[in-house]
Amino acid sequence: MSPRISKLFILLLMLSALLLFAFSAEAADLTLMVYMSGGNLETVHGAATADIQEMIDALPEDDSLNVILMAAGAEIWQTDIDPESTNIYKISKTGLEAVSTAPLTSMGSAESLTRLLAYAHAEFPASHYALIFWDHGAGPMAGLCFDELYYDEDGQSMDRLTLMELKAALEASPFREEKLSWIGMDACLMASVETAAILAPYSDYLIASEETEPSRGWNYGFLKDAAKARTAEVPPSVSLRPMRTPIRALSKTSRFPPSIFTIYPIWYRAFRTLQKR
Repeated sequence: MSPRISKLFILLLMLSALLLFAFSAEAADLTLMVYMSGGNLETVHGAATADIQEMIDALPEDDSLNVILMAAGAEIWQTDIDPESTNIYKISKTGLEAVSTAPLTSMGSAESLTRLLAYAHAEFPASHYALIFWDHGAGPMAGLCFDELYYDEDGQSMDRLTLMELKAALEASPFREEKLSWIGMDACLMASVETAAILAPYSDYLIASEETEPSRGWNYGFLKDAAKARTAEVPPSVSLRPMRTPIRALSKTSRFPPSIFTIYPIWYRAFRTLQKR
């Protein structure tokens, strides 16, 4: 090999190594997307603000976790969120940074959810992705994430995400092909066979509650170790192990002992098998 070719070969190797290092440094272990419709839980009680602060406090010191939040659907926010826009924020130790702004849209719209999923996947690459829904839940018949700024055509019911809208949003997102590690529902009454059947093609696990939840919902202190909750290479015999950390996200109020919850992982690969038949 001539000296000129040898030098070129070494240069190419160095360039490849630099590119590999840059990619590995950029990609986090986990990008967690939070779809938060504040509703009266925020306007009246400030519950969304309290949980956002918990997320800020619980972030790990390293860059292993991205927390990307879409927040709207409340008349009044008690934190630094614009109630007249549907913005996407990056949560960091210093607070909220608006990374994508948009005019106000309903949080009960499949298009709003798809926007969050597509943006976070494109702008915050990671080895794994997960999604949390935050707001009221009313079971598989009525749905979740009620937007107090938008109402149905009858003017009586707040707009919200139905199960079919959840399916449409996920089907139009990058996670039609690249499954989420887990989906969590910090909302009442959403653990059901119907919910699992709709979401099974898009994630490995579902964490939800059959019961009503206290208004303060999950304890987001679990985010400190959330990037460790991986599922892709875990064999079925230990399939629940990586989910133990987020499952500990229970109420911190002594009035509500952990026994009030039936928050658990639904290992629902069987639904995907049935759907392929």
